[in-house]
Amino acid sequence: LLHYLFSIYFSRGDWPDQNECVWRTQDGSRKWKWILWDMDNTVAYYLNPWYDMFNQAIVGNRGYGPSDILVALLDNDQFRYDFINSYCDWMNTSFLPTLMQQRVDSMKAELAPFMPEYRLRWQTNYNWTNQTDSMKWWVGLRPQYCRQQLQSRFSLNASVRLGLQVSDTLKGNIHVNTVQLDGATPRTSAFTFPWAGYYFPGVPVPLTAIPKPGYRFLHWLPTFDTSRTVIANLTRDTLLTAVFDIDPNYSPPLRVVINEVMASNTFTIPD
Repeated sequence: LLHYLFSIYFSRGDWPDQNECVWRTQDGSRKWKWILWDMDNTVAYYLNPWYDMFNQAIVGNRGYGPSDILVALLDNDQFRYDFINSYCDWMNTSFLPTLMQQRVDSMKAELAPFMPEYRLRWQTNYNWTNQTDSMKWWVGLRPQYCRQQLQSRFSLNASVRLGLQVSDTLKGNIHVNTVQLDGATPRTSAFTFPWAGYYFPGVPVPLTAIPKPGYRFLHWLPTFDTSRTVIANLTRDTLLTAVFDIDPNYSPPLRVVINEVMASNTFTIPD
């Protein structure tokens, strides 16, 4: 799934049916896995941020595609839901324009000390600052067009805002589809909660409340549903809160404490 998601999002212009590679262990005991490679033909290389890679991957365009595997997988309702929701997950986190632009700047700063020698060695005359600026422009616009193309390709209604909150950040977190909402979640705000992302009506979004050690999940607000895992069937902008409380039955795991070490296996050790 992620192989197709990344290839479409970053507009691998000479794909599918070219630049495809898979691998598995030599004994054949593992499943085949994709290798994502030859990614130089992506992100503002020559395809604009509004280019419809869904069409190229699913229908075929410019002599590439369609991907028979992806087309067959999308016939399965659950895979299609997972594909759409995972796309939204990434656009709600790591693909946020500000974060992507910061990533471009970070990579540029890492490479900058080596560029004078590189240009002298290979006699390049292009302005690499213009290229990286173009990449920042591209990643800044890409999400809005991908949302439009997802909506059009799968005949969906416009995406709606899903807001998530917890009663106390010390007591628990929330897992939304593939995203664990905690301190490590890619985001543009200083705090994890309240969190918000955009998902599509008609595509069920799984949510799981995750209590921290010593606490228990009570219910969701405003529904008062006591199931830790619920399916959000969105029709409009929605705010859900996971309520946690102290778990009176919690017993912390016993820890092994070593408070004395003998240097020799004898009953008496002289000072």
